[in-house]
Amino acid sequence: SYEIGIKSDFNLGDVPFRFNSSLYQVEYKGLQRAMGDYNPGSNAAGARTLNADARIKGIELEASVRPFPGFELGGNFSYTDAKYKKYQYVVNQGALACNGFVSAGGIADSSCLNFQYVSPYIWSAHASYDYDLGDMGSLAFFMNYSHTSNQNTDASQLPQLQPGAVLEAYGKFNASIDWRNVANSGLDLGIFGT
Repeated sequence: SYEIGIKSDFNLGDVPFRFNSSLYQVEYKGLQRAMGDYNPGSNAAGARTLNADARIKGIELEASVRPFPGFELGGNFSYTDAKYKKYQYVVNQGALACNGFVSAGGIADSSCLNFQYVSPYIWSAHASYDYDLGDMGSLAFFMNYSHTSNQNTDASQLPQLQPGAVLEAYGKFNASIDWRNVANSGLDLGIFGT
């Protein structure tokens, strides 16, 4: 694993900013991947392949600004580039792989598959505002939207061959309002939704 990054808090005039960044790369040898077990007459609980090699690299960014007291805008962004460098295994029955149709006992090459359970792009944006109510406590408003790109879930088959092999991209919006320290009672009340 290799990683380099920076974490920074700074002001432009009286306005505080935060900026964090990270670049990383991970190399895998002999990566395990769970596969379907096509031998219903056995007591096997599942099959796996042990000889995948892979490379994952990416970038992560985080930034925020507080243009005036109590108010913050910010966001995150990550990009992950995950690739199999080598992914070969013996098939128990005929199968279609990156190297075409492979007969039972042959060696399938799945190195062209998208990496399993990795979303290439994930990003979010948020806004928050805290309002002081004096002896009545404070109100805190928060909104966030996040987006995750699609991802491959099947370890050994081309996505077009397996229903549900690709989880589609999705986004979520969250919002909340909190009344903190209600009338100096130490009690907080909140409402939120997704």
